[in-house]
Amino acid sequence: GSVILFLYYFIQEFFWNKTLGKIVTGTIVVSEKDQKPSITELIMRTACRFIPLEAFSFAFMKDGFHDIFSKTKVIENKK
Repeated sequence: GSVILFLYYFIQEFFWNKTLGKIVTGTIVVSEKDQKPSITELIMRTACRFIPLEAFSFAFMKDGFHDIFSKTKVIENKK
């Protein structure tokens, strides 16, 4: 299950800069410089999703651990 979840996030964000949730919210993931994230950034971003209680990081800060550690951010999709 973990491999499938990893591939779900990585593949969608690699090819389209968004997951199904980002399609619904009209957002995309970009690097800190507002460019397409590198493979390394996306691997780190996806791996950080497996940190225990990572989802609760949003309760204490604007960006979650997976954004902070991977140096990525989520922005509004202007297309």
